[in-house]
Formats: sequence, C-alpha cells, structure tokens
Amino acid sequence: MEKAIEKGQVSVNGEIAKLGARVEGSDAIRYDGILINTTEADELISRVISYHKQEGELCTRKDPEGRQTVFDRLPKLRNSRWVAIGRLDTNTSGLLLFTTDGELANRLTKSKWKLNESMRCVPLVKSWTNKFNIYAPALN
Repeated sequence: MEKAIEKGQVSVNGEIAKLGARVEGSDAIRYDGILINTTEADELISRVISYHKQEGELCTRKDPEGRQTVFDRLPKLRNSRWVAIGRLDTNTSGLLLFTTDGELANRLTKSKWKLNESMRCVPLVKSWTNKFNIYAPALN
C-alpha cells in the first residue's frame, strides 16, 4: 500500500494521499479511482454455517485440476468470504463449520486457545414410537 500511496494511486476524499496521513471511517478512500469498502469490522455481520462435506470434495478454495471443492457449494457472499474452521481429508465425509469472522475461526482453530479439537455429533433420530431419541455420549 505504501508504494501505491507514493505513486499517487490512493486518494482520500478526492485528494492524493500522503504517507502517514490519518483517515476516518467516513472518508472516501479510492485506489486507482475505485472506491474501497471501509466498513468497520464491528459493523459487519458475522455468519456461521455448518456444511456436510461429501467424500471426494476438497477442503480448498481452488483446485488446479478442477475438482469439486467445499467452497464451490457454499452460498456466494458480497464484500466478505467464507473461512473454514478445520478441514477433512478428500476421502472423508462429515460436518464442517464455516464463518465470515476471521477472529472466530482463528480462536477455534489455534492450539493456544486449548479447545478440544474432536467432537462427536449424532443427529436426532425419530423412532417408530414417534418420539425423538437422542444419543449424546459424554465428550472426553
């Protein structure tokens, strides 16, 4: 960004930006004439979704061989992107979580937060008696 500012490619409120200049959240910042979205992180809506990964899908954004990825099947976003919370091998199916909140993803995946990385999920199953049976073993 500093090189772009030195080259005069960045403007703030119509004025060419100078290194070290301060900006406010309400300022109009442009790079090569294109308005940059400067929405405060606190103003953005964080989204979290669960996704059942099928065997054969890759947990990567793009595959050079053109194979199906989990990101290909997620809802499209504007001004944001999905971040995977964990991953599964190609030949494995199971539950994955995705979020638009990078800080949440970081806290859930980094070992310094000492979170239990393995979980067991068992869906509710409707029995022949029309009552729901829940299998919920204790997690270790």
